[in-house]
Amino acid sequence: MFRLLRARQMVVRDTPEHAVEISVSYLVAHGFRVRPGDMTAGLRAEGSPWTAAAVEIGDDVSALRGLSYSLVGDTPLALVMKRTIPPTLVVVAARAIVDGSCVLMVNPFTTFYSRKSLFDVHSFNEHNMAAPQLAAATTGILEAYQGVGALVDAGRPTAAIRDKEAMTTILRVKKLTGWRR
Repeated sequence: MFRLLRARQMVVRDTPEHAVEISVSYLVAHGFRVRPGDMTAGLRAEGSPWTAAAVEIGDDVSALRGLSYSLVGDTPLALVMKRTIPPTLVVVAARAIVDGSCVLMVNPFTTFYSRKSLFDVHSFNEHNMAAPQLAAATTGILEAYQGVGALVDAGRPTAAIRDKEAMTTILRVKKLTGWRR
């Protein structure tokens, strides 16, 4: 089944720190690993109200295998090659709003090795290989907050989060995380 990486912005009754911690634990439970570094410290230095953490899945070696897979396409060789997950970074960020609630954002970023891969069906599919893990983790986060009556607004899955204050641009994320993909 083909799925796209989707971002999600929701509102929950929780502190930003706890919301980020809970979200990261669900992502880790679905195969992501915590990226070293303290994004929140970088944000505080900028004067930002956001609390954030980054997780990632995939690696360059598997991504190159995936690129090779896209080159062999529908040939018999493709049947023996394992589909892999390219480097995918997910930023989890939250900021306090009124009444003890916070905006919680789960925003994925993936690697594109060439402009051609943006238009090649096999490469495009490879770049979305982390979508099932991300969707399962996001569903878990939503269910956890809904289960305790703390989900104010579930938002909708979207290709991009449009919040001027949030970490929604890859340039800002690269600066804060040191991610070089």
